[in-house]
Amino acid sequence: PDSTLTVDFAGDVRTLEPGDELTFGRGDGNDLTIDTNPQLHRRFGLLFHRDEAWWLRNNGSRITLTIQDQNSRSSATLTAGKEISLSFAEAAIAFKAGGTNYELLIEMQVPTVEEEQAAAELEDGTLNAMTIDQSQVPLVGDQRLLAIALAETKLRDPHQPLTLPTNKSVAHRFGWSMTTFNRKLDRMCKKYARAGVSGLVGTPGGLASDRRTKLVEHLISSGGVTVRDLDLLDEFPV
Repeated sequence: PDSTLTVDFAGDVRTLEPGDELTFGRGDGNDLTIDTNPQLHRRFGLLFHRDEAWWLRNNGSRITLTIQDQNSRSSATLTAGKEISLSFAEAAIAFKAGGTNYELLIEMQVPTVEEEQAAAELEDGTLNAMTIDQSQVPLVGDQRLLAIALAETKLRDPHQPLTLPTNKSVAHRFGWSMTTFNRKLDRMCKKYARAGVSGLVGTPGGLASDRRTKLVEHLISSGGVTVRDLDLLDEFPV
């Protein structure tokens, strides 16, 4: 019921919370502009949350959408004007316009118990955004692992310039897909942004540049991660 939906189109990753929606198609008025291909509908698809589920609607008039489960051979076809609830945890939304094939990767993720507890603390005022000390923002589970992995080089040699591992190397280290990695990074950045750390969340018109660098600089300067945390990486060798 509280699942987030991550949408990845050619590396452009969007994370949707319940209540959000995302339109995609040819027109600039979409949340996600796919292409200028004149064979593609101007406002083609819509992803939205309703009745505790994520839905996909085909707003086109002739192009068919195919939803392919990434973990099995199951699939579903969505014709023009129809909508369907999404039941696959990881899936590809595929369609063809003219001679060009397109694919959006989606992943639904229900928060872990630790993430729900941390979110509840922020919501109920225990860690109210008006009074919270930025160093007290809770990092639990996979979020702590991600934070330590990003900051590892600086923690091991604080006198060297800050260098960060690639997103792909971190995802591979923990056995995550790139969609999962981006979702976890998005959540962590939003968590610190709510606590007042700037430069971690993009504006409606653009992405936050260098957000990983700003995040790591804050984590180290605030004591959010320390050398003692490096022991957690022992079971995940590079």
